[in-house]
Amino acid sequence: MQTSIIKKTYRSETAHRVLNAVSSRCKYNIHGHSYLWEINIEGTINQETGMVFDFKELQPIKDFIDKFDHAMVLWEKEDDEIKQFYLKHYSRIIIMKQNCTAENMAKVVYKFVSDWLQKINNIRYTNFYCTQVDVWETTTGCGVAVDYDENDVLIYLHDDDK
Repeated sequence: MQTSIIKKTYRSETAHRVLNAVSSRCKYNIHGHSYLWEINIEGTINQETGMVFDFKELQPIKDFIDKFDHAMVLWEKEDDEIKQFYLKHYSRIIIMKQNCTAENMAKVVYKFVSDWLQKINNIRYTNFYCTQVDVWETTTGCGVAVDYDENDVLIYLHDDDK
């Protein structure tokens, strides 16, 4: 059976602060980026459709990444006063187990996509898998994930979508 890789991109406007960064601008200031999220999925080409996946079927991935759009992403080690301020005054807050770098956000999404594909595989008896997630913070810099571990999870996701 022939396999192929599909790539789907999504966009979000997301804010964060990167504790322990070398750059003072990133370390001491909340700032945002126009993120480009690239998801790569490999699987067997369906002989009836000629596709690995119809892109419309990737809606759960789009919905997950959308949680980052116009959201504040914080590390669980962020100052409690800052976390409480955002939780009290804003509706789209994400708290991560790892520092909220592009690399770690890529791992969070990689984990989500891998878990979602496992459910699809169990239902369809197929073998789709995520090969890579790229998270572009700028046009010249991205973080890449090709695996994850149990530390690559979200602690808290507050999304009132006000």
